Amino acid sequence: MSDQVSLEHEPAPEKHSKFGWSLLGISVLVMAAGATAFWFSLNPGPQQVKKTVPKQVVPPRFEGPLKQQKQIISAVFSPDGKTLVTGSWDDKSAKLWDVASGKQKGKKLQFRGPVEKIVFSPDAESVVVASHDGSAQIVDVASSKQKGKKLHHLSGRVSDIVFTPDGKTLISGGTDSTVQFWDAETGELDEDKELKLKGPVLSLAITPDGKTLFAASKNVVYVCDVEKGELAGEPLEQGKSYIKAMLLSPDGKTLFTSTGKDYLEVWDVPGRNLKKESYRLESNIKAIAISADGKTLLTGTKAGKVHFWDLTRNERRGEPLKYTGEVETLAFTPEDKSVLVEYMDRKDWKNSHVLWDLSGDTPQAFPFTHENTIRTVTVGPDNETVLLGCTDAPYLRQIESLRTEAKTQPEEKKEKMTVASAAQSKAPAEKSKPRETKPPTPVPLEKAKRGAMDELVFKHPRDVDQASFSPDGKLMVTRCGDGTVYVWDLTSGKQQGEAIQNKYLATVQFGTDSQTLILASASLKPNPNVERVWKWDLATNQSKGDLLQGQGSVFSMALSPDGKTILTGGMNRSQLWDMTTGRPIGQPLSQDSLVTVLAFSPDGKTMATGGWSPQAFLWDVATQKVKGSPCVHKGIVQAMAFSRDGKTLLTAGSVLNISDALSGVKDKNVHLWDAETGKPLGKAFHHEESIEKLAVSPDGKLVLTGCKDHSAMLWDMETRRPVAGPIRHGASITDVAFSPDGKSILTASSDTTVRVWKISEIPLSKEAAEYDPEKYNKQMKWDVSSDQLTVDVLKHRDEVKDIVFSPDGKLLASGSDDYTARLWDVETGEQVGEPLKHEYYVNAVAFTPDGKTLITGDDGEFLNFWDVKTGTRSGDSLELSSEVRQLVISPDGKMLATVSGY
Repeated sequence: MSDQVSLEHEPAPEKHSKFGWSLLGISVLVMAAGATAFWFSLNPGPQQVKKTVPKQVVPPRFEGPLKQQKQIISAVFSPDGKTLVTGSWDDKSAKLWDVASGKQKGKKLQFRGPVEKIVFSPDAESVVVASHDGSAQIVDVASSKQKGKKLHHLSGRVSDIVFTPDGKTLISGGTDSTVQFWDAETGELDEDKELKLKGPVLSLAITPDGKTLFAASKNVVYVCDVEKGELAGEPLEQGKSYIKAMLLSPDGKTLFTSTGKDYLEVWDVPGRNLKKESYRLESNIKAIAISADGKTLLTGTKAGKVHFWDLTRNERRGEPLKYTGEVETLAFTPEDKSVLVEYMDRKDWKNSHVLWDLSGDTPQAFPFTHENTIRTVTVGPDNETVLLGCTDAPYLRQIESLRTEAKTQPEEKKEKMTVASAAQSKAPAEKSKPRETKPPTPVPLEKAKRGAMDELVFKHPRDVDQASFSPDGKLMVTRCGDGTVYVWDLTSGKQQGEAIQNKYLATVQFGTDSQTLILASASLKPNPNVERVWKWDLATNQSKGDLLQGQGSVFSMALSPDGKTILTGGMNRSQLWDMTTGRPIGQPLSQDSLVTVLAFSPDGKTMATGGWSPQAFLWDVATQKVKGSPCVHKGIVQAMAFSRDGKTLLTAGSVLNISDALSGVKDKNVHLWDAETGKPLGKAFHHEESIEKLAVSPDGKLVLTGCKDHSAMLWDMETRRPVAGPIRHGASITDVAFSPDGKSILTASSDTTVRVWKISEIPLSKEAAEYDPEKYNKQMKWDVSSDQLTVDVLKHRDEVKDIVFSPDGKLLASGSDDYTARLWDVETGEQVGEPLKHEYYVNAVAFTPDGKTLITGDDGEFLNFWDVKTGTRSGDSLELSSEVRQLVISPDGKMLATVSGY
């Protein structure tokens, strides 16, 4: 999981090359004048050599980075070790690679969510890839081409997927609480066999005869008849604790389940009885694995130990493996020669990936290291090739090469290895104190103090990400970056009760009664065990149980004005829920990015959603249909709120990506939109830096903004002028809110404080008083008299990658990550014709000199040709060897240059 030195290998020339030449990632193609036909030169044919009997030599093994894929979170080798499949968090793609050459096989598979699950069929002829977006794709390994239809779960993420032993059927389990059966060749759904469970599916396991399926969900394991596609009897009860891991023995006769406590429960599959054996340990179990022969069981604990169990005797065997940190994942390598363990050190929140060699008398630890963060490690079937999935690229390496490199490292880089070796020594080395199995009770925080402007200052142990008032205005809840929640009494300034600790906590808010909190947790990797939305009773300081069922990771939420429904935001979707039943209302509201900001209109009839894309959407609550057009920003949508009359939506944006930040492209405004049509209303509130949060006062007359420049400002809603502020923190503002009576505000900051201010005591600075909204809006090309933008915004549904004028200047062409290219009338700003639909992200666009043809380059490694007049394809697409990032045509129209790579 760490990055290695890049070792590039030049491929041998093919007999007939498709392209004339390639230099430094730029391919130049020859174009016939006045036409779109391309001519390609050929490489010289192979030289004539004497035929000799080939020697039996070991083929060279590729070592180095696999190009153009980042943030690898999943990787699987084919059983024969010839093919590797990798899944990315960054560009939401999966790629197949030839292990011997390091070359990509076929086209990449594009999804709308990160790729987490990769499973090969029993005969290794097919592989299925599943994404966070709820879809999966079957691929033929030999041809590297997609097979059949794309699989789509109803409304949740695919949490696990398995083949039946005969390879004819795929079975998937989702966070939408369903188990679905698919034809492994065609991708067709068997609608007669769909199973609806009472909770999200954590994992699946199927017996070797293919007759019985086990589905772990919440605190039970459901037993399913595969042939009939129905539940077979009562589920295996696990008690009240949720199952965190499930494992079926290779012979299918024993099932192991773990709830994360200090023991495993063992089930006899034929008799469906709980066995007497209970594997107990000194610390909570984090991961389990079983050897291929079914004789050895591994358990990894929170104390950082990996224990070996002899399943023939039902007893612990030998000394445990010990390393720094808690065990996160573990697995046997092929032929059970080694054990691969991932550890997490909670002190610095860093993970380590360690390979334990079991061939000698004493297991030896080898930590994988890299200059960049390693996300995942996979060992190939030969036990020699390893894939390090790093943040910058996937790296194919040979374990022996890594061992050789490690020997030449400076002494300070070897320090962690000695920790593992010492733990294996019979003579104890320096022993560290055992970790506590439960987190210590947080020390109550200091009482709030008065600041320089007589504001109340609530000091926290670390940066504060979220803060809000209770409905009665007497309490305040705050959430820190480490997931700790504090409740404060605003009268006394003291912390109320003990802090709530949950490292996965993503968002918190008050319920309708001021004595209940609603909390939501999330994980960037699929993990149903931590994905919860639950209630917390402040009177007893205890959980009141789960609120929703099968919601997946929730990164944002908003309670409706009447308190009867709640809107949650997750990966690529938002969902409306019934607060009484905990069941979803309607289908998920699909989007192209993580949904991090939500809002209800005061009458509860309209919802707004936004997040990690440059668009906010308005939705009709009753029909759950989009209202009007998307509200398009320069960057991601950071915050939103409705005006008190519900007619206007206010939004704030930020930079879209790192390149925009470096180039100075920033959205420093609060934008106003018509809540019915989505059209801009003009006269934005302008800051000097990106705006992080905003709020509207209870009477609708004031707007409060929190900015990245460490300041907050109060504005008059009607005049768009500042009325108080700026008020300042020592770091970026992370949240703002009005008290229910509208007399006070709060500001939260990364400087570890939350401050509560009386509005009447906040002065207006001279600089703020001189701010002229009319002058600014004229500079921004707002028509102040009509309160409208002078030019319509050209709207895509995702990030725009390229834009170019036609030769006569009358048209604009744009390419986007929404899988389309579009033509626009420059004078009117209106779209011309229908979107030009692609199967991949569109990265580059160019007109031919005569303006009759538009050429587009996409992530699928294709050049596409379009008739500008009709908006239809003109001729076949041209297949290249890598993604097209940029293209340009020579003035005479005879040459086309394409740029590939990052």
